[in-house]
Amino acid sequence: MTPLKSLKVLLSEVQLADATQEKLMQLMAEQEDELARISIFTLAIQTTIERTTPPLSYCSIGNGWYASLQQSVAFSNGKPLVDGLERISDGFWHLAVNGFKPTAYAHWLVTSDAAINTATSDATLTLSQFTQGLGIPMVEGGVIISSDLDAEPFVSSTVVGVRKGIECKRPLVAGQRVFMFGDTTLPEFYSKEAGVLARSFSFKSQAVSASKGLFAKQIDFALGDLFRADLIEDVEPLTTLGLLRAAIVLSKRWRLGVSLDLAKVLKGVAGCSSSEILVSETLNRLLAVCPAGKEAIFEAVLEKWDIPYACIGEVLSEEVVSVKGLKGESLEVSIDLSKEFESEELYSEKISLPTFVKHDFIEDSDDIELKEAIELTLSSSSFAPKLWFKEQFDQSLHGGPNLSNPSDAGINILRSLNKSIAIAQVLNPRLSQIDQERALILNFAEATRKVICSGAVPLQATFVPAVFGCNAAHLNIVARLSQVFETVATKWGVIASSQMAFIKESDNENYEILPSIAVLGIVDGPSPLARTFMEKGDMIYLLGNPALSLSGSELEKSLGLEQKHELPFFDINQEFSLQKAIHKLFHLGILSSAHSVGRGGIFTSLIECGHANGLGFDITTDSEISPNVFLFGEAPGMAVVTVTPAREVQFIDFMVAQKQNFRTLGHVTKAEVRIDDISYGFIYDLRKLFV
Repeated sequence: MTPLKSLKVLLSEVQLADATQEKLMQLMAEQEDELARISIFTLAIQTTIERTTPPLSYCSIGNGWYASLQQSVAFSNGKPLVDGLERISDGFWHLAVNGFKPTAYAHWLVTSDAAINTATSDATLTLSQFTQGLGIPMVEGGVIISSDLDAEPFVSSTVVGVRKGIECKRPLVAGQRVFMFGDTTLPEFYSKEAGVLARSFSFKSQAVSASKGLFAKQIDFALGDLFRADLIEDVEPLTTLGLLRAAIVLSKRWRLGVSLDLAKVLKGVAGCSSSEILVSETLNRLLAVCPAGKEAIFEAVLEKWDIPYACIGEVLSEEVVSVKGLKGESLEVSIDLSKEFESEELYSEKISLPTFVKHDFIEDSDDIELKEAIELTLSSSSFAPKLWFKEQFDQSLHGGPNLSNPSDAGINILRSLNKSIAIAQVLNPRLSQIDQERALILNFAEATRKVICSGAVPLQATFVPAVFGCNAAHLNIVARLSQVFETVATKWGVIASSQMAFIKESDNENYEILPSIAVLGIVDGPSPLARTFMEKGDMIYLLGNPALSLSGSELEKSLGLEQKHELPFFDINQEFSLQKAIHKLFHLGILSSAHSVGRGGIFTSLIECGHANGLGFDITTDSEISPNVFLFGEAPGMAVVTVTPAREVQFIDFMVAQKQNFRTLGHVTKAEVRIDDISYGFIYDLRKLFV
């Protein structure tokens, strides 16, 4: 099969619009040269990315400082370690080249297989060591199990960075030198776009997992020096489609051109073709433009940090990317050609947020004893991997922040700013299988509630749709989900950033869209709100309304009950009001702890609150609701908080004045767990069911 015929077969994997695919194949067929065909392909991909992905967004965190959130989802192709590292590196560099210092990240592995084997354990430890080398603490992460998902796992990563000042890039001028620095280039192709080219044109492939976190940090330090000394006009990371796409990005941004001499590119192995070098996705490489007359100082900074570099071209006055190949072949691709691939916006009409149906019935679920329900829920595969994952990371850390932070969201303290960053990332496959739009709203509410329960103010949110089995006809659904996300983010008053969708083709007619939401918040001061119980005798309160059924809960799944395929009632205005009340209580110093009630219901949340300090609880359920439903139902919009006896009257007066729904659950005990005056053991025994 010829390369073009092979490409036509594989082209559906990169999810280009039908009109774009047709035009792309027409333009490529008109070219005889492989480099020209690959350049046209890359131009089409970049035009699509620009159309579907907004530019980097950021939020002010005070005192002239800004923060930005980068989220990505990617299929692992059976190699979660390699792909996980590539995703983290991608987010890291997109922040770094915009002047943001990556300061914290979250990483989730989503899989249908509950088994945790040696390979997964080794991968987890290697991820930890890699990110330690980068100097980025992992503050949230775990494993999400969903047996209904595709058999292969995928990863979801979020990186947050901070910088001082608004902008760090300047317009380019013809004649300025273009440098490439960082790791040497290898024939490595991670993205589905590069994979399509590699298979169509029979590229050599040397997939080497990135383990040079320390070297990446070295480059980041050098980059910081270059920015501070005004030695960079603009810079791009070499990620999807590598050097060629980075050059196209610079050319389109400034309406100028870039020349590239591939013979000057530093190569890790001999025998690479010009095409392989142009679209190689070897990690930890940057393309930068240096101000005229400062090249010697630029090079001196890189030499100081022992970073390999080469001057491989210059800025051109015409809007072209000009390539000189290894064997003297040449290519000149006009940036104006990108107009051939521009198309109408997929979904542009204004939308209203979907409503939730209110069910008045109260489900009776006393088929099993409460003791058995406790054991079934706590030993669920959905919880065990999360704690296992945290312990794996914590064991490999040598000081500094880790996953055992005491707050709902992942926390990293910025001591120089006297602030703390809070990150919460939520992806719930079970809800998404019922209704993607409503699941997105529930995920958003849970992520912001986690941030609020950590004492932080939500400032920015990102949305990445993980799409399985989707074809081009379903892209309107993805575009509509982005509209729903932006609408709900506007209601919360946070900056919304819909980021690049992850799409995995499937021969199955069914499709699934999982909305992954990440929220960034800031705590004013170094002390976030804890979720852990603090003192024996503290009063425990439930905020919000308890569940009235087991629909969609872990207990329902563990009992093997027929899934009802309905979402619980949710009042977005009530949720927003509750979050404002929790934040006000934190600033008044009334709360001792707060924890968003999520998977596993009220009981599981109380166990999570108590196990860190070895404290138990004595609570009373609702006489009108089945104990199993009350304790293990998973209605949205709930949080458990603790208050010292001295603050109890102030707390009650505040909640009544704010017209918030709340009820007394009980109090914190030394270690025993009691429900309705019956003992169910001790916290350290129940915790063992988690592991």
